[in-house]
Amino acid sequence: MNTSEEDFFVLSELSPGSAQKWLALAVVFGLLVLVFIAAGVLSNVQPHRIDAFVPAYTTAMFVSDSITAILLFAQFSILRSRAILVIASGYVFTALILIPWILAFPGVFVPGRGLIGGLQSTSWLYFSWHAGFSMFVIGYALLKEAEPDNRITNAIDSMIEVGGSRVLSVESKMHEDGHVRVSVADTGAGIGPQDIDRIFNPLFTTKPEGMGMGLSICRSIVEAHDGRLWAVPNTPRGAIFHFSSIRSVSA
Repeated sequence: MNTSEEDFFVLSELSPGSAQKWLALAVVFGLLVLVFIAAGVLSNVQPHRIDAFVPAYTTAMFVSDSITAILLFAQFSILRSRAILVIASGYVFTALILIPWILAFPGVFVPGRGLIGGLQSTSWLYFSWHAGFSMFVIGYALLKEAEPDNRITNAIDSMIEVGGSRVLSVESKMHEDGHVRVSVADTGAGIGPQDIDRIFNPLFTTKPEGMGMGLSICRSIVEAHDGRLWAVPNTPRGAIFHFSSIRSVSA
C-alpha cells in the first residue's frame, strides 16, 4: 500500500475520551478554586517584589511556544496541510516576538526603562503579539475548512500509480452477536504477502519518509475497546482494512 500507516492516525483529529473530559473539567475547576483563593482569602496580602518573575514568565512562554511550533511542523511534514503550516508559523511568531518584548520591558535590564524602545514599546509589542497570533488562527480556520478530508485524500493517492478503475469504498455491517464491522477497501497497489502480517508492527512502514506508528497505535486502541483490526488483500487488487467492535449500549 502506498500510503503510510501513520496517515490514518492523527492525534489532532481524535475526539477526547471520557477520562480526558473529566481531566479537563478537573483542571478548570482547580483553576477556579485558585482564582477564588487569590481574589478572596489572599486579596489583602501584599506580595513581595520578584524581579525574576517577568524573565521567568517570558522564558516559559518562549519554550512552550517553540515546542508547540516544532510539534506542529512535524505534523505538517506528515500531513502536508497548509492549515497546520499556518498555525505552526503563528507559534513561531509568538515565540520570536517575546524577544523584543522582554528587551523593551521597563526595569528588567535597565532600572526605570527598557533596554530598547520607549515607555510604550512594551504595550505595542503586547498588542502586536496577540493581534498577530489571532490572524494566524483565523488563517488556520479558513484553510482547515477548505481542505478535504485528509484520510480520503491519502486513500486516493494510494491509487494514483495504478492503472484502470480506482475505487474507494467504506462499508459497515452489524452482526447478530452485537459486533459492528467497518471495512475500508481500495483498488491501489495493495499489500505484499510478506508485509501483510508486519504492517501493524511498531516502526514498520512502506514509505521511506514514514514513521511506522499509525497502524500499531490504531490496533492498540481498537483492542483496548475489545475490538479487532486486520487487513486482507482485495480482489482483483488493492487492500481491505477491517475493524470490528462491540456495539455501544447507547446505540
